[in-house]
Amino acid sequence: MFLGKIAAKQNLSGIVVKLARETGEKAKEETTRVTGVVTRDGKPVAGGGRVGGWQKRPKEMNRVNAAIERGRTIPMDGFEFAWSRVGPDGTYALERLKAGPWFGPWYFVYEEPGRAPTVVGPVTITSKDRSLKVDIPLDEGGAIEGRVTNVPAAMAGQVWVIAFDAGVIRRESLVAADNTFRLENLPPGRYGLKAGHDAYVDPHVPRWKAGEKPDPAMWQKSAEPWQGAVTVTVEPGRTARGVILDYRPPGPIVDKEPSPPPKPAR
Repeated sequence: MFLGKIAAKQNLSGIVVKLARETGEKAKEETTRVTGVVTRDGKPVAGGGRVGGWQKRPKEMNRVNAAIERGRTIPMDGFEFAWSRVGPDGTYALERLKAGPWFGPWYFVYEEPGRAPTVVGPVTITSKDRSLKVDIPLDEGGAIEGRVTNVPAAMAGQVWVIAFDAGVIRRESLVAADNTFRLENLPPGRYGLKAGHDAYVDPHVPRWKAGEKPDPAMWQKSAEPWQGAVTVTVEPGRTARGVILDYRPPGPIVDKEPSPPPKPAR
């Protein structure tokens, strides 16, 4: 509507923007209120932290649209939909969370300075849930340390280690010049680790040279971010030591065999 005036470098005036608040029964029936108590050693925390409601896609994207960090494929990231401060009595409340197949599963993440976050999830919210109670008992965090092998001398101090879990935790650490690394304040759980940098050539990332025709199958195949990763389990209050990562690119993706078709009902 206004492209002609903009092209002619004319000012626009008289534009009115009206916002309408979503109200009524429809607004209520489409959202969920989540409340709970954050506890440490069985006692409510005395405030000072925050709780975020995180969402994550229910399955991985195709290989062309795989999530990438420091040149390496990682699981699809989550995003924080809402957050709440934690009160002096340890309570929190997250408002207007969405339910349905396009939203969730949900992860509830407590964070405070100087400590590892605590994650509760995945939690499924159905269309019938108008309210939900999710308490968060705090965990003690852990760490991972190790070294990266086969790093060229010219790349010393320029390589990163990326850590991810099956939920919403993503961490990275710059590898030292002696090729050692340490990741701290990690919630307990199972992690995948990879080494890379922003110009890393990962064979699991589809690439085509100029003039080549893209392989249409890459849009139909799911990303496999855990392939090529070293898996490490972090335990509360402990450091997983001696982890070895190889800087060299991994082998090609091994395609998973498709699930057999369901048997016809009799």
